[in-house]
This record gives sequence, C-alpha cells and structure tokens, in this order.
Amino acid sequence: MEAQKRTDIRAAIGRRVRCLGLIVLALVFTGCNQSDRREITGTVMLDGEPLAKGSIELRPLPGTPGPPAGSEIVDGRFHIAPKGGPMPGEFSVQITASRTTGEQRRDDFSDEMYDVVEQYLPARYNESTELKATVNKSGPTKWSYELTTDE
Repeated sequence: MEAQKRTDIRAAIGRRVRCLGLIVLALVFTGCNQSDRREITGTVMLDGEPLAKGSIELRPLPGTPGPPAGSEIVDGRFHIAPKGGPMPGEFSVQITASRTTGEQRRDDFSDEMYDVVEQYLPARYNESTELKATVNKSGPTKWSYELTTDE
C-alpha cells in the first residue's frame, strides 16, 4: 500500500515537472516570430463519442523549430490559438484524459484524503504515442482524431 502511495506521488510530481518544463520552453521561445505560428482546431472522439475532457499536446520532432503547443479538450473539441500555436513542421501528438477511480488515499504530508485518478486512454495515445501530425506553412489546420479503448 505504501509503495503504491509513493508511486502515485511520483507520478503526480512527474506530471507537474513536465508541465513546468513546457511553461519554461514557452517562455524561452516567446521571441519566435509569431507570424510563423499556426492555429490548430480539431475534434477528438473516443469509441465514437466526443471525448468529454482531456488535453492534447504537440511536441516538435527533430528538425521542427519552436516549443511544444497544446490545449484542453472539452466536449470533443480543442483549439490552439496562433499566438501559442506550433510552428510548421512534424509533431508527435499526445492525448490524455483522466478520471477518478472512486478510491481515496491519505496524503503522507498533509494527512488529508485525496481522490485517486487514472489515465484511462491507452498509452498508444499518450506516453507511448503513435500519433503524428504535420502543421502546414499556410492557413489554419483542422485535425480529427478517432480513438478507441480497444487494445
């Protein structure tokens, strides 16, 4: 039980560190020519239904300039504005969505109870993503993702 709690805490810390890293990268690259950035809109379906809530992250592949970009997914839709959008090139795409498990655990530091959450999309869409995308040099880009929970 104690090992599971430590694993959950490490996972939460890892997510926060990755998020902070994205923020730092975004700040470092704010000097990029904003006119090179592209607007991305799209939809994400899971087993034929709009993904209720999640996030999408675009990570540049080698040879593609600029920082990562991302957006929340709400009711199956996402929008990345040009100001924070990706630069043209090839990207790895990660889509995540979490939900509570109904289980609660006690926080070692504050002694308060917290809800345990789980990533419920298959790893092939996030930590071991198979998703790739191309951002074009002109005009807005619209993408659509059809995800399944089947292995």
